Amino acid sequence: MSLLAELNSLMHKYRFTPDRKANQCFLIDEPIIKKFIHEISPKKNETILEIAPGAGFLTLELAKKSDVIAIERDAALFEALKQEITSGNANFYNGGIIEILHLLPKFSKVACSQPYALSSEEMFALLSRDFELAVLAFQTEFAEKLLAEPGFIDYSALSVMANYFYSAEIISKIPGNSFFPNAPGQIAMLKMKSKGKFSEIRNPALFGKFLKSLFRFRNKNLSNALQNISKIMGEEMPKEKIPKNSKLADEKIYLIGPKDFVNLYKEIFQ
Repeated sequence: MSLLAELNSLMHKYRFTPDRKANQCFLIDEPIIKKFIHEISPKKNETILEIAPGAGFLTLELAKKSDVIAIERDAALFEALKQEITSGNANFYNGGIIEILHLLPKFSKVACSQPYALSSEEMFALLSRDFELAVLAFQTEFAEKLLAEPGFIDYSALSVMANYFYSAEIISKIPGNSFFPNAPGQIAMLKMKSKGKFSEIRNPALFGKFLKSLFRFRNKNLSNALQNISKIMGEEMPKEKIPKNSKLADEKIYLIGPKDFVNLYKEIFQ
């Protein structure tokens, strides 16, 4: 039976349909699923976080070799997954990643085969956790934002997080008809490998908040942006540690590189 036929059977059995408003689509292409498995390389005694497992086709393959913790926000899909996937290696959580991430046990790898499943805020939350490897399906435009470098229009706080802590690259393009329904736009498979730098930042979530606050003023110079965000961050940001004569004082936020942001954060918060 093809994966599309299996999906149709599941939709009929559990009475769910893809949420078109959220661009929900399910991966039904066996060679692409094999590509995910090859790139993730699941192993015994490791835990993989799967985001938006959907119909569970990738979940089943991951659970053959590793423990899987899967987050599914859709209540109907969550119930279907619990009923259909009975492997003791797979555990399911119902909700969004921001609400649930802090409740999860430690994981070393991340997988996501639904290209519209992660928002920028959820990606921020995910990048605040130290993991070894991630293989994720994204709309190509979103993947390129993660990879953007200083000076480019797409360069953002998310780019800083992704590029400082991880080496990331688009390793494959996924045809829209690999999904049901067809995925709108161009879809990319993004692979991220940890650079092992999380020990440099005591509080990655606070670092993320600091970056997001700064990039609200991306066209201002650093000196002005720091004064503005001190009001936003309040007591979290010790005003007496804000540098007044930084070599980057006159540099625009969108031109500052990830390493300089890290050094600035450490000077103020650590």
